[in-house]
Amino acid sequence: MEAPEGNESLGEASTGAPPTPSATHCQKVSMSVAAAAYKQTIRTTETPRDMERKVFTKITGGLERHADDGPLSAGLKDFLEQNQKFWLALRGDLIHPDNALPGEIKATLINLSFWVDRQTTSVLRGESDVRPLIEVNRSIMGGLGGQGGV
Repeated sequence: MEAPEGNESLGEASTGAPPTPSATHCQKVSMSVAAAAYKQTIRTTETPRDMERKVFTKITGGLERHADDGPLSAGLKDFLEQNQKFWLALRGDLIHPDNALPGEIKATLINLSFWVDRQTTSVLRGESDVRPLIEVNRSIMGGLGGQGGV
């Protein structure tokens, strides 16, 4: 008795044995495992500066996309909140005793984080524009990328 036509690609014999994965399926699984391992390697070899630059890039891009939407738009509010939280996290890192940045740079960035907090509140109230926040983030991104900045 022959196996039904549809089961041949699964490797199922006419004896009713369970299907065995095809070579293509195994290759896809192997590629998926390799891709996951590669991504993990990238994450573990990425420097803190690289990670910070990626976060700044994501948030700043969102602020730019929603800059003309108005302070009450959900998109702008979301990215303003993300930006504010990120700057708060940076401030926490900057004041940590193990932070190795020079004191003057730390002080400047801490002061800037307080300004970001005030400016964000002002934008959310409709009193200020979001563009100065975008400019500050762009400047920091330049510094993280070795292109000057703060």
